[in-house]
Amino acid sequence: MAPLSDSGRPSSALARGLLCAVVLVGSARVAQAGINVWTSNGPGGGLVSALAIDPTTSTTLYAGTEGGGVSKSTDGGSTWRAANTGLGDRSVWALAIDPVAPRTLYAGTGSWFSSASNLTLFKSTDGGDTWRAAHSGLPEWDYVHALAIDPATPGTLYAATGGSVYASRDAGDTWAATGPPTRVAALAIVPTSPTTLYAGTDAGVFKSTDGGSTWGKATAGLPTNTGIGALAIDPVTPQTLYAGTGAGLFKSTDGGATWSAAGTGLPANVSVGALAVDPVAPQTLYVGTTYTCEPSGGCTSHGMYKSTNGGNTWGVARTGLPADTDTWVGVLAIDPVTPRTLYAGTRAGVFKSTDGGDSWGVANTGLSGTNVNALAGHPTLPGTLYAGTILSGVFKSTDGARTWVAANTGLTISLYGAVFAVAIDPGTPTTVYAAGNGGVFKSTDSGGTWAAVSFPGLPVFDPTTPTTLYAAAGGVFKSTDGGSTWNVSGLRDDVLKLAIDPATPTTLYAWATYPIGVVKTTDGGRTWRAASTGLPANTYAGALAIDPTTPGTLYAGGGVFKSTDGAGTWHAVKTDLTVFALAIDPTTPGTLYAGTHLNGVLKSTDGGDTWSALNRGLPVAAAGYPDILALAVDPTTPGRLYAGTAGTGVFVIEQGSACVGDCGGDRQVTVDDVLTMVRIGLGAATMSECPVGDGNDDGQITVDEIVTAVRNALSGCD
Repeated sequence: MAPLSDSGRPSSALARGLLCAVVLVGSARVAQAGINVWTSNGPGGGLVSALAIDPTTSTTLYAGTEGGGVSKSTDGGSTWRAANTGLGDRSVWALAIDPVAPRTLYAGTGSWFSSASNLTLFKSTDGGDTWRAAHSGLPEWDYVHALAIDPATPGTLYAATGGSVYASRDAGDTWAATGPPTRVAALAIVPTSPTTLYAGTDAGVFKSTDGGSTWGKATAGLPTNTGIGALAIDPVTPQTLYAGTGAGLFKSTDGGATWSAAGTGLPANVSVGALAVDPVAPQTLYVGTTYTCEPSGGCTSHGMYKSTNGGNTWGVARTGLPADTDTWVGVLAIDPVTPRTLYAGTRAGVFKSTDGGDSWGVANTGLSGTNVNALAGHPTLPGTLYAGTILSGVFKSTDGARTWVAANTGLTISLYGAVFAVAIDPGTPTTVYAAGNGGVFKSTDSGGTWAAVSFPGLPVFDPTTPTTLYAAAGGVFKSTDGGSTWNVSGLRDDVLKLAIDPATPTTLYAWATYPIGVVKTTDGGRTWRAASTGLPANTYAGALAIDPTTPGTLYAGGGVFKSTDGAGTWHAVKTDLTVFALAIDPTTPGTLYAGTHLNGVLKSTDGGDTWSALNRGLPVAAAGYPDILALAVDPTTPGRLYAGTAGTGVFVIEQGSACVGDCGGDRQVTVDDVLTMVRIGLGAATMSECPVGDGNDDGQITVDEIVTAVRNALSGCD
């Protein structure tokens, strides 16, 4: 190894020499899939549950997502970057910025996912670069639904939780419950009299005039059968306030003493999830709706509405927002300097308007909060991939997951629903199927448009006769005419996973609900027999996969269980983790991957006997790695692996010999790459900015590795 300074890093003189040398190498370029390191470029979006704008620099804003943590933009939403270091829970429901010291902000959290932290509040004092827990006194394993800061005394703040309002008088160091004793979803502080605040709860609106010490009901005129999801105060006339309920919008002009409906022009019984009042012209206000449910049981979301007369009448303001049931708006933020600029948090990410809500455009570049639980790779087109998501439908990439486009035209996603499976017809790859809570949909133009089909579930194709399909629902169904008609097979139980033997397609395996377990047919579904010997009855049915090179070898994911005799018997090969997804390399027998809860991606090259972590480049929080909900090996490039995650989109890795210094993963080393390595060596950057710079995996950048990177820059990686 070349000489180092006393600190173990390159000496400043040598670093300066290297900086001079590398000016000879090439220029920067767009990052591609990393060699032996995971990279992600979306799909951008996800459910955006919180927004906050810096009051002094309004082009700086923060977005909280359900599963992806906090993202920060410094250019008015044009681009975003993750801001999660130290954030123990990546499901963020509330954000609040200190109005006096805006680099101080708070994030209220609480997960739907099993990777939940028991902590519910985090604080940053450096503009989101780092976070620390600030939860002492708050309930554990709860949600913080809303936050409010006293504008006159920013060390005083309030948190809305599942059981009460909590107050902190020391900038979040300690908290104490102040009431009311019920689930609280919204908070609002009177800006000119900050000891007066309102809480929106499941039991209506409560009001305090002594900084939260005591509370009284302020519900006269409000509906009694629905909770309060949003509150807003007129900044000029604070006796005027608005409450968004599950049955429409209500207005008070007497400080909450009485309320009346203010919904002319809004859909009947609409659920109001977001409110925003123009700070300069408070007669102008905006409503974001989540859904309207009819007595018959159907629910529809309606997007954005605008009023210019204090809520007396409303007009639609959703041009450019996602169509159909995606028009769900759960949070709004108005630029305090330019109030005609506003941002909407939706199930499909952030949207921005610069004309007072008349039109909207997507603002998701770099915003990765998408929950991806299904992946399907095109069998013949390299880099073409479909991703099924929770809440945001289907996305498509044609360049190996570097860029994505939404592919939802005609696709109905039920409210709070998901596309949980995607399949490509192997005989006609322009035909794609997507299945979710809204049913099964078919596209015959590679995801361009979709139409509902009367399939019992997502089809599994006979590889030799593509018109023969199987589908699992309340049993296994079979079609021999491409899905025009279906007949139930001999299995009538609920089926969670279904797999077909690629060499003998009359052999199928189904994982049915407890206590049935895995069953097998060898006659195309006419008869089934038990095939669970050795598989614990209560095993979580995370995945079921057949080795395409040795079809008698199967793997089942709860932990990882293996059979080498066509499911005659099973044995455990990995039981100390929860597995959500399995993928098998189609060209290398014995190579398989497991997507897990908190442990990232594991790889085995000996049929599951031994495992190693394949996690370089994946984001990591205090609880662990994001849940890996889907895995797919690129059918045309088996060394390329895709991972669908809970809250952080799709990651891709190219497995091969690493090129030291190739920070972008495109088999080139540039000036920027070498400069990044030097900065890491000097302690001015972190290893996460260029993991492949650490050629010997010892956790540091050495002089020899920098010299190797310079050589690679001058002579090439290959």
